[in-house]
Amino acid sequence: MRTIRLAKVAGVSYELHYSWFVLAGLMVVSLAAHFALAEPAWSPIGAWLVATTTTLLFFVSVAAHELAHAAVAAWRKLPVRSICLSAFGGVAQIEREAADPGTELWMGVAGPLSTAALGVVYLAIDATAQAWLPGFSRSAPHVVLSWMTAINASLTVLNLIPGFPLDGGRIMRAILWKFRGDPVTATRVTARIGQGAGLALFLFSIRWLLDGLTPSAIWMACVAGFLFDGAATAYAEADETAALKTVRVREVMGRDYTAVDGCASLETFAAQYLFRMGQRCFLVMEHGQIAGIITASDIAHIDRDEWSRTRVEHVMRRMDDLGSIDPEALVSDALKTMRRERLMQLPVVANGRFEGVLQRGQIWHWVPEQPQLTM
Repeated sequence: MRTIRLAKVAGVSYELHYSWFVLAGLMVVSLAAHFALAEPAWSPIGAWLVATTTTLLFFVSVAAHELAHAAVAAWRKLPVRSICLSAFGGVAQIEREAADPGTELWMGVAGPLSTAALGVVYLAIDATAQAWLPGFSRSAPHVVLSWMTAINASLTVLNLIPGFPLDGGRIMRAILWKFRGDPVTATRVTARIGQGAGLALFLFSIRWLLDGLTPSAIWMACVAGFLFDGAATAYAEADETAALKTVRVREVMGRDYTAVDGCASLETFAAQYLFRMGQRCFLVMEHGQIAGIITASDIAHIDRDEWSRTRVEHVMRRMDDLGSIDPEALVSDALKTMRRERLMQLPVVANGRFEGVLQRGQIWHWVPEQPQLTM
């Protein structure tokens, strides 16, 4: 488990990635050190309390940003699986991508709009309090409100950079998609901009490091890497979509798979099947029915001494957990599902009957053969 589930409301899981604690800790420590120097009249406890409050409100802003995406997704009939906060911000896991440029535009606008609105709210509260409360401008709440106004303004500007996977990239992608009629080309353009933005942020992180702002520099370098990698992935997916846009699952899937007994031990399975046959994926049978699949990676984390005492059915991934896809579905759609669910294999089922298994490796071997895969 890389995340901690906080709650599940209306089918949406709210989670914290473990990396969140790293960033939260860094923010609290760096802000407390800053306040201790900037506000010498404050006690050490006061500096730490203000730093902790500011950090928590920062993540409230990030959560609100992702909730705005989720709200638009629900409005446009795109199911939302989860909202996760991490060291790199937040991610709303949405079942499907936007099917039209209008939905993509709304998805891109929603996040920055909510962040900007929060910044305006903080600014309005601060200005009102200063007008009505004497001495408020020298108080700790004023410092928190000022920081949150600046943070939300900065997040809004950052997210409006017109490069994928930032929200500005979504907006730019929607505009290019609308006027050029080609979502793949739009993705390629915005992904390249995103890579450029990631490189620029990395250069900024080096400057901050040289200026002695080590915690901020480390965080910025991580964000830069996250952005560059996300943009590179988006570009690669655009290429794959172009290469696979007319390819059906039935053309790529494997049909001949060896079946193993779910009651067999892992030791028997490895000796008689895995090590002898050269296959990576096997069907698991229970009472004459296909119950799931098992692969080499499924048993890799089991201690070798436990193989003789562990049965295949205890390790396999059941069909219900894996889901399935129709043989007439597009391979590009199947690949998106596999990435979203972190699957390497996906059963293929037609009219309730098992037809075969689609594996990522089969797709990777198929894609390079296609002439339309270009940079």
